[in-house]
Amino acid sequence: MEQNSRILLYALLGIVVVGGTIVSIIYRSKQKEKSEGKIKSGTQQNNLLKSISNQQADDLNRQGSNIIFSDEEIISQMMKMLEYFNGDMGALFSVVSDPVPQIASVIFDNLDAVINSRGSEMLKSWFSSFTGARKGWDAELYRSKAVKILSLLKQCGIQQSTELKLTWNENAAKHYRQLTKIEVGDVCEVLSPCWIYKNEVFEQGLVRPIING
Repeated sequence: MEQNSRILLYALLGIVVVGGTIVSIIYRSKQKEKSEGKIKSGTQQNNLLKSISNQQADDLNRQGSNIIFSDEEIISQMMKMLEYFNGDMGALFSVVSDPVPQIASVIFDNLDAVINSRGSEMLKSWFSSFTGARKGWDAELYRSKAVKILSLLKQCGIQQSTELKLTWNENAAKHYRQLTKIEVGDVCEVLSPCWIYKNEVFEQGLVRPIING
């Protein structure tokens, strides 16, 4: 009887031990899952923070590549190479007056070449951004861009003549080129204005005689 009781007791103890072991294994497994979950969650949060930081860095880089320069900054840089814009004033005026994309494209290419060879890094950066993707520009966009550039050059101190007609004489010959032969005393139509800087001719305009018929 006593022996049977011991056997029963050992059996019960065995069940308890095995059961406890199983519970312990399950508990440790759950704890491990929680721990791994926390680690995984923490890793995801860190990755998210890194992603946000990288996004912010990308945004800053994009902002840095599209810096907006003030007119004053652009003008100050144009002033340093102003003489090299001689020959561009009339060309820009023609784009403002009657923009033809094929012709305007050549004029802007010439401006690009002048600024890239003579301009500061800041001016190059501005012009590249201001005239980027111009292959797709239409006439009106060329006009608006030319208006802006011409305005900046005028703010450098270059003045545009306002006369629409003039009588051809020695003084007129200093300020204008002839489209066709002109005699002294001929009344002429101004096709493109003359440009003055510090009371000197910066760039000649263009005239043709008015033929009375």
